[in-house]
Amino acid sequence: MIVANENIVISEELFSKIKSTLKAIKVSSKDKDIIKEVEALLFKIDDAVKEDATTTTTIVEKIQQKMRDLKYIDPDAHANLYILHRKLIDNKISESEALAIFKMYNNNPAYNKYNTNKIIL
Repeated sequence: MIVANENIVISEELFSKIKSTLKAIKVSSKDKDIIKEVEALLFKIDDAVKEDATTTTTIVEKIQQKMRDLKYIDPDAHANLYILHRKLIDNKISESEALAIFKMYNNNPAYNKYNTNKIIL
């Protein structure tokens, strides 16, 4: 099933091979339509990478921001987020586990009684 707005994770090596293959096709092709299509693909790839790099925040950054927002407002929630942050930094849990726990905290009314509205998941 293909879902719009979902990111696909590939290795940097494979990504580099794809880009270099497209560039090789562009250089070796004599057909102007193919060259235009390849240039368009390369532009879209570069644009998507730039956009992803500027808009994506890591789970660590999300946790840190929420901790700052709740530090003086809700010390208990701040402490729980700090523990989550330390476990993630110390590689005791994976990023996906940390994200699941963070979402659980964010969706729980007891932890989200002071809605900061700064973090959107």
